[in-house]
Amino acid sequence: MSRPQAPRLFLVDGYALIYRAFFALGQQPLRSSRGENTSIARGTNDFITKLIETHKPEYLGWVHDKGLSFRHELYPAYKATRERLEPEQQVDFDEGVARVEELLAGCDLLLVIGTSAGVYPAAGLPALVKDRGGLVYEFNREPALAAGGFGRLPLVDFFFQGDLAETLPMFGRAVFGR
Repeated sequence: MSRPQAPRLFLVDGYALIYRAFFALGQQPLRSSRGENTSIARGTNDFITKLIETHKPEYLGWVHDKGLSFRHELYPAYKATRERLEPEQQVDFDEGVARVEELLAGCDLLLVIGTSAGVYPAAGLPALVKDRGGLVYEFNREPALAAGGFGRLPLVDFFFQGDLAETLPMFGRAVFGR
């Protein structure tokens, strides 16, 4: 008798996907009838749709990080080769990120990992998710949101303290029983 297949969790590197979608079309971005650059929203949607259709995951997570991390301290040139955006591109990029964040605000569960808890615009997602009835789990070395967010009650439902390499597997065992 074979064991039933365990539920699968896919984690999407959100910012990597956003950058890929934004730069994939280069000088010919997708535009709406109002002239808005929709490359990020379309590229992200296409990727997620294909992932779901192809792999049919039971759970899908979006990791959305922004800001400096310990990698910048260890290696100051980390991400130094990233292309700088022209002012018009920066506006398009920021609007695309805002569209994706609005979609994420409607999720059932938000995993807040490390520096994303305190860096705008990612820091605004927990309050949006909570306001819409979703759950917020924080993974961090020190509580950022768990201690209370922006003059409100704590924004997190569960706090996992420690290194992500240790706490995320604990979360997986709790959710999937493995």
